[in-house]
Amino acid sequence: MKDMNSYLLESEQITGPYKLITYMKNFGRQAYFLNLPSRFIGETGRTAWLSYSANFNNVYFCDRTLADPIGSRYAWNLQEFLLLDNDTKKRFEAFPEEQIDPIKQKNNIALRSNVTVSSANKKYRIFSELITYFGEGAVDGIVPNAESFKPTDAEKKMLPPFLIKERQVQSSYRINEWVSEGEKGSAMIRLNWNQPEKVSRVWLFDRPNLKDQITSGMLVFSDGSTIKVSELPNDAKSCKELSFPEKTITWLAFFVNSVSETTTNAGLAEIAVFNK
Repeated sequence: MKDMNSYLLESEQITGPYKLITYMKNFGRQAYFLNLPSRFIGETGRTAWLSYSANFNNVYFCDRTLADPIGSRYAWNLQEFLLLDNDTKKRFEAFPEEQIDPIKQKNNIALRSNVTVSSANKKYRIFSELITYFGEGAVDGIVPNAESFKPTDAEKKMLPPFLIKERQVQSSYRINEWVSEGEKGSAMIRLNWNQPEKVSRVWLFDRPNLKDQITSGMLVFSDGSTIKVSELPNDAKSCKELSFPEKTITWLAFFVNSVSETTTNAGLAEIAVFNK
């Protein structure tokens, strides 16, 4: 058993008849127990969180690089989605693709990496006991922010007003970062790929709180090369960018060398690795 297909249906009554909203081919890619918890539906009825589990087959089990959408795993999954009316659909279709969040672009190969970490604080882990996913918060394409959502001018043009309002009252989610278990100068995160990848740029986002800050570290690549990393910006609002001549690698690791005096749990809000 491999790929499985899923459907979203609507009806005035639980017994039907039903009308198809959308067909999701190979969703998960093995999604099951799909449901929409009523408490997770927005006030407008247009935004909601899809709850499901996925990827129990040994082909996909513990390999997050094969998940579709990203984040699907053999555990409890929550994916936020928006039901589009014609007006909202036009907003998205008219929005230039190059203006979409660069961290979510296909050339950020960190999104399709398998992650190993030296430790993970239980309060900040996803809903899984599989160590393969303990560092996933640093490569999920989301940079958590300690402040409320503030849309950019581009987002104001693309997003409908009701969605901006909902985002402004949402707090950042703890599982969207990697937080070590009491580690400071010894914390480590490693990204692994199933085949050689060409890379030339890395972004490092420190944790969003102001108490935990990495002041120095080192990037180590599978080709044996290293790059020293100086202090990271201390709020996850901006990143430490490291550009270098193109390398062909199968993994890279970031080692924390030193932290601020107030740090108790070193970690990263996000790490992005670009192949061009």
